[in-house]
Amino acid sequence: MLHLVVRACISIRFSPITRINIVVSYIIYIYYNKEKEALKVWEKYMILLMFTLVAIAVVFATYNLSIIRSMPPEERYKLLYFKDDQVSIGIGLVRRTFKLSDIREVRFSKGKKFRSMGSWAGRMQICKLNGKTSRWIEFDGTVYYKKMVYITNEEIIDKSIDLLMNEFQARGIRCTKYRC
Repeated sequence: MLHLVVRACISIRFSPITRINIVVSYIIYIYYNKEKEALKVWEKYMILLMFTLVAIAVVFATYNLSIIRSMPPEERYKLLYFKDDQVSIGIGLVRRTFKLSDIREVRFSKGKKFRSMGSWAGRMQICKLNGKTSRWIEFDGTVYYKKMVYITNEEIIDKSIDLLMNEFQARGIRCTKYRC
């Protein structure tokens, strides 16, 4: 009976990790042929899987922080990195790169942060020539102050937006600021 359930689950479009878990559980069940022993082995397998995923996340976070710490202090909190005919947007390993020749315009807006006690955030969106748009990229007063900022007011967000707009406009890219 269990093998029919396993075959049905594998034929359904599950993710590869789910399929591996189903196959491993089936192998454990067949090998031990007793439910209680199979459940004990399955629990050990799940604990090992969870520790492995946590270890991967810790290694990724440590590597990202080491990259940020190795940067010079003035580069550490930059949002835009212009290189040749490309711009990279983001901090650390989480960056998105666009060709300057593909960008039609950059849209900016501002608003209060969600779940915040009054702090403001700026938002930036890249519009490409082919009509596609990027996701909204949020930033705060770190762009203006070039150091870690926990609470940002509306005035500093306006200055941050002006700073980013000037960097794009210096390279001939049209920028639009929306009022929210």
